[in-house]
Amino acid sequence: MYRKIDYMGNIAYSDRYVQMGGIVYMISLFGTPDLVKAISSALINKQEIRIEEENETFAPMARSLTNNYTVMQKKIAHGVNHCIIYLKDILNIQDIQSVAVIIEPTPDKLYDLLDAKYPTPLLPEWKDELYAKFVTNSPNTMQLRTFGYESAVEIELPSQEELETKVLDIVSSEPLAKAS
Repeated sequence: MYRKIDYMGNIAYSDRYVQMGGIVYMISLFGTPDLVKAISSALINKQEIRIEEENETFAPMARSLTNNYTVMQKKIAHGVNHCIIYLKDILNIQDIQSVAVIIEPTPDKLYDLLDAKYPTPLLPEWKDELYAKFVTNSPNTMQLRTFGYESAVEIELPSQEELETKVLDIVSSEPLAKAS
């Protein structure tokens, strides 16, 4: 399935995207080389692009407040390019500061993110409790609009102290291991 992407009356296609309000977190575009380049430039330069809705009308998709995008483009057939544009500072673990986007979130994905970002020792068996605390039950978790994915969320990363407090809670609630 594809959705049409409109930029000043020119149409390209997307097979997946993640967005919230005026911010596009990730979009996959297909079209002629010139059109794909124009749409990616428009997005990076904070211009509005529009996305086709289910009822075949177009809604504003982007007038982003940031331009920290990474753009990857590839020719896939004669006269057709594919381009992926994404915000690296919330999707690449090494670039994430305080807010992260998790596409099709799972306890494993959150665990990998927390384990890579914090010096606090974490055990894989804690992943469900960490997910419940920092994704499922967090008032700062926001569901994002997606197409081509089941879901995506934006989360605010916990502070070092919040993570350590949760780890101490988990450790103190577990029975002590018996020495053999």
